[in-house]
Parts: sequence; C-alpha cells; structure tokens
Amino acid sequence: MINPSSRKARALRALRPAMIAALAGAPLLSCSNGVTGPSDLMGGVWKLQSMELAGSSSRFVPDNPDRFTVEFKADGVIGVRADCNSCGGTYSLSGDALTVRGMACTLVLCATPEGGQFAGIIEGRTTVDKDGEDTLEIESSEGRLTLKH
Repeated sequence: MINPSSRKARALRALRPAMIAALAGAPLLSCSNGVTGPSDLMGGVWKLQSMELAGSSSRFVPDNPDRFTVEFKADGVIGVRADCNSCGGTYSLSGDALTVRGMACTLVLCATPEGGQFAGIIEGRTTVDKDGEDTLEIESSEGRLTLKH
C-alpha cells in the first residue's frame, strides 16, 4: 500500500520548481506599465482622447484634443485646459491614487458642457493607470478619461 503522505510530499516537490518560477515572474508583471510615482505623469501635456461619464453609455471624443489637456508639474501643481477654461490646483500621488485639491477654473461660458465634465472627473480623488509610455487613464466616480502624450 502506498503511503498517502509520501505521495503528497512527492507531488509538492514536483510542483515546487513551477511555483518558484511563477512567483519569480509575478513582481515583473505587477510593476509593468503602472504609475509608480509623479515622474510617470510629468514630462509634457496629456491630451484627451476620450471621456466616458459615469452612468452614460456615450463616449465624448474631442474634435480638438488641444482644448482638453492636463499637465503635471514637478512642484505638485496641475494645469488643466477644460475646453475654453483654464484650471489650476495641486496634486499628490500615492500608488495609483491621484488627489487633486483646490482646483480653480476661469468662468468663461463654453458652448458645450464637456469642459466642466472633464474638470469634474479630474478634481478630487481618482485612480490613474498608465498603459505604455503614452496613454494615461484617470477614473473617478464621475467618469473615465483616456489621455495621450
């Protein structure tokens, strides 16, 4: 009769190399492409590619992405162009949690509401995810932005 405990031990020993290999690769997978610090956000202007509002099935794609931009500066200041308005405030980043505080915008009456919606998604606490070198996603309870360098 075969001792079950020795059969189990042999099975575990046989699986050990595969488990070590899988665990060794895990840190590489979790660190790729994500936002690891403010420097991942800085270095130019991010331009809106699309905006999806929470609770809506429609997607806004700007005719002119230069009218919807975000710039993260080294001193913790954020600059936002929200259609025909300019906004500024401060930001902090902890992991993938981005917090924008004290954002104030000019009060030009724009022809459409997208500028206010864009700024509304950015302001407050959001999550950020970087896909490759040139795509950034910002998501809050208000909606989701996809931006590119």
